[in-house]
Amino acid sequence: MFDIARYYKARSVAEAVALRQADPEARLLAGGTDVMIQLHHLNAAYRHIVDIHDLPELKGVSELADGSIRIGSGTTFTELIENELVQRRLPMLAEAAATIAGPQIRNVATYGGNICNGATSADSAAPTVALEAELEIAGPNGTRRIPIAGFHTGPGKVALQP
Repeated sequence: MFDIARYYKARSVAEAVALRQADPEARLLAGGTDVMIQLHHLNAAYRHIVDIHDLPELKGVSELADGSIRIGSGTTFTELIENELVQRRLPMLAEAAATIAGPQIRNVATYGGNICNGATSADSAAPTVALEAELEIAGPNGTRRIPIAGFHTGPGKVALQP
């Protein structure tokens, strides 16, 4: 049993931002592989959840008009591994994704979650930095874009804002 005090299911990114702003203690849940471990260990900082798991705007891989590749933060590692565009244009990322845990974890763990949890062992962080990725982060003041270089500010710490 997990000790969840509050659970919210967001229907859009805008609603997730509003829910998170209304409950500053809330943590985002996409794949849940890291959040569920924290809940299992009764980490009180994870008792309020905003579920963003099925938001279509956070899913998928696409090529933009300028030729860059957009990967939604809710894209699973299995989806990255199997995506033809990632295999062709970002083989380093597909290869790194294939080394993450086992198939059960890769089927639910998300690219954004792996980047945003700030773990020093985040398997997707190194290729993402090497590819000089830019992150698109939604917040109460709109969307901001920042380079991944410098996003990780220390073990378990990232440049996310409330």
